[in-house]
Amino acid sequence: KFMNLRDFSRPLKDSDRVKVKKVLRNLRVHLAQFNYERSSKITGISNCPISQLSFTLEDNTQKTVIQYFAEKYNYRVKYPALPA
Repeated sequence: KFMNLRDFSRPLKDSDRVKVKKVLRNLRVHLAQFNYERSSKITGISNCPISQLSFTLEDNTQKTVIQYFAEKYNYRVKYPALPA
């Protein structure tokens, strides 16, 4: 119930996104899943929800983050309305 946020099925309001960004900025996280390990520092969060983010793969195909995790790891993103 961080910042009284209860409904993660909707995108964050801009004011809430800014608050989350301030709290998470410079936080060091250790990623250890999907047979991949890495340590990284959070520098910011996206302006749009994960469901709207896409990128180009090495073979020049376009994938959304949701598609990528579903196809590559057989993983369904739990909160696609939240920013990355």
